[in-house]
Amino acid sequence: MRKSFLMIIALGAFLSLSQALAAEESHFLLLDRKCEMHGFEGPESTPQSPPLDVDDPETPGCNKWEINFVVDGDFSKDQKTLELPLLDINYGIGDNLQLKYEVPSVTEKTEETTKTAIGETRVGLKYLFYENEDDHLSFSIYPQVKVVHNDEESGTITTLPLLMAVKIGENSHGKVTLTTNLGYNVSHNIAEQDFVSISAGVGSPISKSTSIMGELSTIQGLKATTEDPREQFVKANLGLVTLVNKSVLLFGSLGTSLVSTDDRQHLFALGGLRWVTGGI
Repeated sequence: MRKSFLMIIALGAFLSLSQALAAEESHFLLLDRKCEMHGFEGPESTPQSPPLDVDDPETPGCNKWEINFVVDGDFSKDQKTLELPLLDINYGIGDNLQLKYEVPSVTEKTEETTKTAIGETRVGLKYLFYENEDDHLSFSIYPQVKVVHNDEESGTITTLPLLMAVKIGENSHGKVTLTTNLGYNVSHNIAEQDFVSISAGVGSPISKSTSIMGELSTIQGLKATTEDPREQFVKANLGLVTLVNKSVLLFGSLGTSLVSTDDRQHLFALGGLRWVTGGI
């Protein structure tokens, strides 16, 4: 509880800082519901979730719904896990707030059994507190709570990540973008340790409607016992995003584990559709 309380204090400090520095010429953003019109900007090249694990600082926009329909698989030699489907619903409040709700249906298959159940539910609030359009630099905080509820274990994991995106180059189709995330995760689930999550991705448009993006991400446990080693996981991912029209986007990714505490080689595959609707 003490750690969760400290995370809440940190969130309050971020909000207070943004409000204190929010002036007419400042790039820090207040908590308001001001809506601005944004034109179509072409292919989406900012590394983001989905199809990657790294998440971008941007929000859907004023009064917009962003709904992702995802199929996600984790395949190892003796176990296969499918999230089919994973429903990820996001709503933009003003131009710099986002509400999130995510829930998957999970099928886990081993040599002995096959189980299907509702997976880990996630709720969150993204706050875009800094945006400099001249430098193409933005920062968000994205506090989230993941609820674990199954027969073997239950509890919550509270996450407070800092998200950053910045333009690092440009080609004939648009901007090349770097996205990074740093998160501290407090576990109230006896089966999981507190851990730090770090991810970084680079995305580049390759046509008028399609972008390619890749990432490295890691989870590093903060505790270890004589019975359980410190949890570590490192993953590489390559994704593709293509625009069908202004409302529909298709995405997919393939990935592999580079380091895993369970000594398994994990292969990952993800595909899905994003539907954007609403707005001012």
